[in-house]
Amino acid sequence: MTEAANNLYYIDFQRQLWQAYFDLGMKEGVWAPRVSKSFAKQHHTCRSYGFPKHVIEQRQKTITQQLQYTTNGLHWYLTNLEQNVQKWQPYIDPSFLSGAINECVKNAQQRLRQEFNYKRKMLTLNSNDRHLITKFYELQPNEEQIHIAKQIWQTTFHILKTKEQEEILRKRIFLRRLLTTYDKMIDKSLDYIEPMLSNQALDKDRRASLVSSYSKTITQYKFDLMTLNLDTIQNVIRGYQKILNDLQNKLLQSCHELMIQAIENRRKAMQNRHETSISIYTTITASLPLIEVDLNLTPQQMSMFINGLKYIIPCQSRLSRKSIEQLVTEQYQSISTTDERTKQAFQALEYLLHDLYSKPLRKKLTIRAQREYKVVKSIQRILHQRSDIVIRRTDKSKVFYIGKATDYGRKAEEYMLKTKAYQEITSGRCPLAYNLHAVQTLLDYLETRHVLTKQQRKYISPNMTKLELGHYHGLPKPHKPGTPLRPIVACIHAPVTLVSKFLNDLLAPIYLQIARETTFINGIDVIRLTNLEQNVQQWQPYIDPSFLSGAINEKMLTLNSNDRHLITKFYELQPNEEQIDIAKQIWQTTFDILKTKEQEEILRKRIFLRRLPTTYDKMIDKSLDYIEPMLSNQVLDKDRRACLVSNYSKTITQYKFDLMTLNLDTLQNVIRGHQQILNDLQQKLLQYCHELMIQAIENRRKATHKRHETYLKHKLYTFFDEAPATSNE
Repeated sequence: MTEAANNLYYIDFQRQLWQAYFDLGMKEGVWAPRVSKSFAKQHHTCRSYGFPKHVIEQRQKTITQQLQYTTNGLHWYLTNLEQNVQKWQPYIDPSFLSGAINECVKNAQQRLRQEFNYKRKMLTLNSNDRHLITKFYELQPNEEQIHIAKQIWQTTFHILKTKEQEEILRKRIFLRRLLTTYDKMIDKSLDYIEPMLSNQALDKDRRASLVSSYSKTITQYKFDLMTLNLDTIQNVIRGYQKILNDLQNKLLQSCHELMIQAIENRRKAMQNRHETSISIYTTITASLPLIEVDLNLTPQQMSMFINGLKYIIPCQSRLSRKSIEQLVTEQYQSISTTDERTKQAFQALEYLLHDLYSKPLRKKLTIRAQREYKVVKSIQRILHQRSDIVIRRTDKSKVFYIGKATDYGRKAEEYMLKTKAYQEITSGRCPLAYNLHAVQTLLDYLETRHVLTKQQRKYISPNMTKLELGHYHGLPKPHKPGTPLRPIVACIHAPVTLVSKFLNDLLAPIYLQIARETTFINGIDVIRLTNLEQNVQQWQPYIDPSFLSGAINEKMLTLNSNDRHLITKFYELQPNEEQIDIAKQIWQTTFDILKTKEQEEILRKRIFLRRLPTTYDKMIDKSLDYIEPMLSNQVLDKDRRACLVSNYSKTITQYKFDLMTLNLDTLQNVIRGHQQILNDLQQKLLQYCHELMIQAIENRRKATHKRHETYLKHKLYTFFDEAPATSNE
């Protein structure tokens, strides 16, 4: 019966649409009028609308037959329904049930109805647009007037087209569905970083945290570029609007009133035709979770985290282990009422819910629901198995934060010790009852002494139905170094909250008036009162080049000779295979540490001198390839274009440095990983080697250090000698 009602509405939508085609053809006396491709392009109109008369009549005949067949089928279902409901207990009014089915079908076909209404509306607008163009030419304009009219209509078309791009871009940002061009281009930024992140010396949890930071940086950069893209589009629209205003002023001088009105009517019709129902969204933020532990998440699991806190997977109840009867009963009880007038309606609703849960889902929806349900369950299993992690929402962006429970507890404990404003409950007894008794005793005393009126006492007395012990928890702040916690004191339902609010309202105005001279409102107030801006001094790091001399080659030759001598001295002690293996591992790890420190120093120097690696430049500068055509639009004011180019350049350059800063953090973590390996090897060395051999291995390790320091100083001096500089100012 539901399917028959659905088909009936669909066929009726088709009947109305083809009737609109027929009515328009009869009204105009022209069926499917066509114009040339060049005419349609010059006037920005459609080439044809409607259909030939014989096609419309044939289609109407087919629809009439389908409509009759579907109506007969629905009538048969209604007749059977009236017979079947007599056997149901409790009895359900068939008219009520058929009305409910009808409303459900109408509600489900809302988007279908909108689509058919859109087609009918566009048919009318296309016809009206062609009529207005014809009306303009009936006024017999000269060549100059035709040229002005075409320019006005073309500029209007460009404005509407650019606004359409703007709305689509806003929608993409809100739905986090970025252009494939952005994604593929910018994601290549990780190609240079991935080998470093795959270093085995890197702690797995730290690697996960760095990967999360890289992902957030790259995603935020995408949104920053798209925000600038929005700004560019808006400036293009303003440029077109200025051209349109100039053309309209020129129109007043060249055309009479009737022709001006004809041109303006057609321009307004174009606006109506291009109207869009896309909502405007301005909130732009990256939604990637911040993960500081190694969870080994799959792309599907990470995608579920990216969906955010408010995302609900579809059709959850269908995947529950509960029976249909249990699900229907629970949902029915949650919405049922004791009102006698609506009991019968809700009983009928219970049967509708049962039918709804019994009806099979569409195949695509079932596959999606099962897939997302499995992903959520796999995430839950990971979280249940990892008692060493904590999951929270972040302070500002409200995305997922996953970190170590020990780090979270340590930060909370450090804050509580620092402020000395909190006390941990270790006895296992909740002091809520004691706090409530103390507050009530105080209020009783104040009321008996007539310090408080009964009305005031009632106003500040604790709400006994919502009492809760005030407690501390923290929200991670990933936008700050070290991810500190923002302290949150949940005491809105504590016994003393209303008393505290009452006293604050009384005393705060008095205190602020007296203590204004020693109270800082904000950071600007501090600077204003202490004149700190006059005392700020900038520093510049200084590199002493005194170590460089013409004898650098001679010095390296000496160091190389000494290194070879120390290796020979080690083998003269006749070490066994295991001792040789330990020595090689120590020297190899020392070399890895020094090599990574060399990369770190070069990167620091690059950041300071703003001389970026060519790999970064060529890879990231391609981000402008998508934007350059828009910036080259002739309607953009040249000063505004220069400003936009500057903003794009600063955004791209800042992104380069953000990546390099993260790269620096990665190198430091790799060094710490290698250092830990070295410490373990040195402990192992003490167990397997005698003192002379330990000293020989250590002497060679220190010589490697000294040799590398000399080499690094020379390389830092020569490496940037001819390197091109990149300014981010």
